[in-house]
Amino acid sequence: MIVLPNINPCWRRALAGALCLFLSACGDTKHDNQDSALDIPASTGSPAVAVNTTTAHRKSITKTVTATGAVYASKTTEIGPLVDGIIEKVFVQVGDRVDEGTPLFQTRQANYQSRFDEMQSGLALAEAELENARRELERSQSLRTEGVISQNRLDDAETQYHVADARFGMARAALGRAKQDFRDTQVQAPFRGTITRRNVDEGVYMSSRTAGQSSSGSVVQIQKIDFVVVIVLVPEVNIRDVSPDAQADITIDGLQKTISSHIAVINDRIDPETRSIEVRFYVENSDYQIKPGLFARAEIFAPAREATVVDRGAVIGPRDARYVFISKNGYAKRVSVEVSDIDVEFAEVINGISAGESVLIGPNLGRLYDGAPVQIGEF
Repeated sequence: MIVLPNINPCWRRALAGALCLFLSACGDTKHDNQDSALDIPASTGSPAVAVNTTTAHRKSITKTVTATGAVYASKTTEIGPLVDGIIEKVFVQVGDRVDEGTPLFQTRQANYQSRFDEMQSGLALAEAELENARRELERSQSLRTEGVISQNRLDDAETQYHVADARFGMARAALGRAKQDFRDTQVQAPFRGTITRRNVDEGVYMSSRTAGQSSSGSVVQIQKIDFVVVIVLVPEVNIRDVSPDAQADITIDGLQKTISSHIAVINDRIDPETRSIEVRFYVENSDYQIKPGLFARAEIFAPAREATVVDRGAVIGPRDARYVFISKNGYAKRVSVEVSDIDVEFAEVINGISAGESVLIGPNLGRLYDGAPVQIGEF
């Protein structure tokens, strides 16, 4: 209690009012400083929300990553002509299964046969000229030794011999090209596979310059499907849950069975549009039951590893903006977190809180807001 001195009553009332204002201001400053230190807004007088706590902790987890994709042939090649000309024969139909080296189609051979015969005759002529030049050179060398002819005559004979030898080489190369062109009129399968498309019939003129660049430049399409490739897209949030040789169960539409396989290839490129990574599996298909283009689903079993986990019931918010609440001096404080779902019970904590930290949980979690008073205990 503060006793005011014996002064004028008016002054006494004024002094008492000022003292009350000073004490009130001191009390407000202390409260404001305390709220600032807590980083929590002052209580509005709302009743405390009853909640419980759960603790983030380390746990050995084995995640199953589900990814979808499709089946692809292990090889797909558009086969076009090797030489220009009219397609004279097509030996295969869609659905035919061929071995490596099986004839697929043939370009008209008449022109290439004529050119081959011409080059063959040209080589014979060049060979005869070379032989004649060789004999002339040997004769000139003998006469020069005897002093019958001049050095210039010998030099001319040597020159004629070298010219004839060069012409023989050119004729031999031309014959080799003509022979190869004639062989190339018949195109053969480059590998064991199945014919999946026939683009033209006999009588169409086709150029080798556009061969194989697209279906418009090819005669047939061949695919190797005795082994197929299953390609699935794994979301980037699961990138560390997939590793080379990880086991997987693959389900393919139309097949009444599950195929066990393992990851063969993990593409190093992340698709910027789908935010996913491409994972490949090789599947044996000797009976040709699996067709390219079928929808496929893979259940990938990630190897066990240690991770920080938290009860899924404590995590709130949409996938791209999740958060939890912690208790700080009796008030709820919102903390943004990055998590990845493991199962119906736990979520893996990637960022935001550490193992050992307590977070709020309970049926009243939806009533919390940043700064809400909380009461922790059984309810």
